[in-house]
Amino acid sequence: MRSIGRNKKIWGEKIAIAAGLIGLSSLLYAIDYLLFRDLDSIKKYIAYHIPFLPIHALVLGILIEEILGWREKREQKRKLNLFLGIFFRQMGVDFYVAMADMVRNRDELDDVIVVDRQWDHRRFRKSQLALQDLKLEMDSDPAKLSAVFKILHERQNEIMDMTRNPNLWEFEELYRALVALFHLIEESRFRGQERQLIASVREHLAKDVGKALKMLLVLWLHYLEFLKGAHPVLFSFQAGVHNTVEPLMLDENWEG
Repeated sequence: MRSIGRNKKIWGEKIAIAAGLIGLSSLLYAIDYLLFRDLDSIKKYIAYHIPFLPIHALVLGILIEEILGWREKREQKRKLNLFLGIFFRQMGVDFYVAMADMVRNRDELDDVIVVDRQWDHRRFRKSQLALQDLKLEMDSDPAKLSAVFKILHERQNEIMDMTRNPNLWEFEELYRALVALFHLIEESRFRGQERQLIASVREHLAKDVGKALKMLLVLWLHYLEFLKGAHPVLFSFQAGVHNTVEPLMLDENWEG
């Protein structure tokens, strides 16, 4: 039903744009006639251009599609950043901090993830690519694993509620991160207490935590880039953050 409603909205916008362009063309012809009173020239001009109507229709269709596509992408990006703000406020930051504590090569990670106030879109993109290529060395210490899984178990209902939200299904990166967190919860249930696990099993769990962490950090970078453009004051509070990441909640009435 939501998809049908969105399609109707898109077609309505297309019809409105087409009607507006036709009306503008008619107005220009009327002005031309009022100025020069030469109806024969107008008729000839129309006759000459009739063969080009299919080409005009093609160009117009492409332009309308691009405009509507751009608007839809902008709206999707706005919604994604809203969901990211809610996610990191409610639980994402807690996951990030606990998981990052398991990273042995934390200095390498910080070189990639710690954001500077001067970062632009190119620098954010470079950091996201570097993060994907970075191989995290995860500590399989039982106490650290227990700390991560304790937080996950405490928030499992919230994670499940978000995965069931159909509005999130179109945001693949966020949805995949939530599924990865849920996978960790399920895996820990079947494995049992971390202190009783053999080393190879703990290492496997630690690697899965590292994969989930990288997904979270990609989203975190995306969210910080949004803050830099939309709420620079809030972004400045996060620039240069090391171990202590403060959760944020955007106020609709805030003017950054």
